[in-house]
Amino acid sequence: MANKKKPIKKKTKSKKKVDKQSLFIEAYLQNGFNATRAYLDSGHKCTEETAAVKGYLWIRKDKIKKEIEKRVQELLGDKKELTVKWLNEVNAIGFSEKRDTIKLKALELLGKYLSLFTETVNNIGQITIVIEKELSQNYK
Repeated sequence: MANKKKPIKKKTKSKKKVDKQSLFIEAYLQNGFNATRAYLDSGHKCTEETAAVKGYLWIRKDKIKKEIEKRVQELLGDKKELTVKWLNEVNAIGFSEKRDTIKLKALELLGKYLSLFTETVNNIGQITIVIEKELSQNYK
């Protein structure tokens, strides 16, 4: 009798993992970009501390990161166009008598997403550090 060799199965990602990644992306986009909450909402059973770490790692995975960027691009459109709209809205609110705090918060978050805010610290000057060491009696 001839030995029949079993075909070698190629390793593929499990459908369950892909489904959880899709659920993670959906949850992440719907909950305001909260990776911890998205990780828990995508069917993972773990503590919130573990979800915070895992969610942080998942949003940095190339496949997930690219899909999130693609979906955000579809939702918000071109960043340059959106930046111009943002500037016009901030300008209109800044010079109006009415202050809409919810709208201002939304604009702040959008400005952060567009990387319009940068925090830099310029330290100009010199600092002198003097280190003095007392010699013990053995070394005198």
